[in-house]
Amino acid sequence: MALAALMVCGITTAAPALGARVSGLFSPFPVAASMLAASTHRAEGAAAAQELLRALGAGLVSLAAFFVTAGMLLGRANIASVFGAATAATFASHAGVWWHERRRRVTGGRLTERGRPPRECIE
Repeated sequence: MALAALMVCGITTAAPALGARVSGLFSPFPVAASMLAASTHRAEGAAAAQELLRALGAGLVSLAAFFVTAGMLLGRANIASVFGAATAATFASHAGVWWHERRRRVTGGRLTERGRPPRECIE
């Protein structure tokens, strides 16, 4: 908890110099991820912390898709359309991440030169 408070205070102190965009990028995810990783590492070990961070990174792709889509459409479309499109982008990116992760698990990370799983992994 003290580390989280220190990180938040540091980001808040640096916010006027960094600006709203940069300090906003630093705020939520690194603080939350570092706290989750530290507590998971303490409770479950290094392998669990690595898996947590890998999954968090994969999940942030969908979150980024939502915010990029919403940011591009805000001011150009009505709010319902903006959030509908952003939600659709989130589902599409999440499906892509899910497919990629499933493929990685099935093949053990091995792919052929054409980017396909080896035959022995499919059959």
